[in-house]
Amino acid sequence: MESTGGVRDRGCARRSAVRAMCASRDYTLDSGPNEANKEDGIKFTRALPRRVGAEQVLDAVHRALGGTPQFEGYKNPMHAAQLPGIQAIYRPKKPTQGDKFLHLFGKPPRLLNTDTERVNETSLAQVFELTSGATLNTLLTAPTNTLTLLMEQSDSEDTLISALYWPILTREPSDIERTATREYMRRTNDRRAALEDLAWALLNAKEFLLRI
Repeated sequence: MESTGGVRDRGCARRSAVRAMCASRDYTLDSGPNEANKEDGIKFTRALPRRVGAEQVLDAVHRALGGTPQFEGYKNPMHAAQLPGIQAIYRPKKPTQGDKFLHLFGKPPRLLNTDTERVNETSLAQVFELTSGATLNTLLTAPTNTLTLLMEQSDSEDTLISALYWPILTREPSDIERTATREYMRRTNDRRAALEDLAWALLNAKEFLLRI
């Protein structure tokens, strides 16, 4: 009887395979175009920037700021990636912020068996949602969000800055970013508002929204 234990049973260690792919030249190609590939969009001569999917953006925002989105038709909050394939309510009468966000960013109701149902193009409405929409504003100003926890746990500006970068951009800030952020925090009398502004800026960064 043939084993169904996965990749390893077929003579290939999964970790080694993933390591080899990630270390390959093709995988590590720069997304920045050069004279030879600036017009290429199909031959994989460079990494093409792509917007992160609607579910991933919404879940990442909640993971960074705290909380779990709520969707109409489901009693308990859940991650957007956990939603069943078809919406509980195709045309919700009282859509939640999570429902509106996913619809705006192109998540389809999945009534058709085709990938073309999903809309991946960016739009001006998405920009407005991220810069001044209800979803980010509600999460940023929530009194019990991650920002509150960070302020309670640390009085050090450098620690706060690092703790803000890691859940949003999954990296340490550069020296230039750290210096600019530190100076901004020192110029304000409202530390909480400054932290909200910085989190808002990082959540609107290309590095957060795009696969580059």
